[in-house]
Amino acid sequence: MRWCGCPASCWRRRDGSGSWGPYTVAVLPLTLLVNAILYRYQRRRVFNVLGLRVRRNAVGFVAFVLTYQMLMSPVSVAGYVQELLGLRRRWK
Repeated sequence: MRWCGCPASCWRRRDGSGSWGPYTVAVLPLTLLVNAILYRYQRRRVFNVLGLRVRRNAVGFVAFVLTYQMLMSPVSVAGYVQELLGLRRRWK
């Protein structure tokens, strides 16, 4: 696998095929469900209490879910590896 340099931060196989394998597609509905539950909880318990109004934007929500997963998954794995190996972590 190699870094393709695209703005979507994906890894591509050497044959040029994308990173949308069966596991990725299987996890997407679960990710959407978890984020929807978190949104509803925060809307009721945080935003309403503070008097904030959240606009409904389905495209923005889906873009956030996909982008957040692509960025946070590799970062999380790197953190787990650092913890298991006892390496010093930098927070800057």
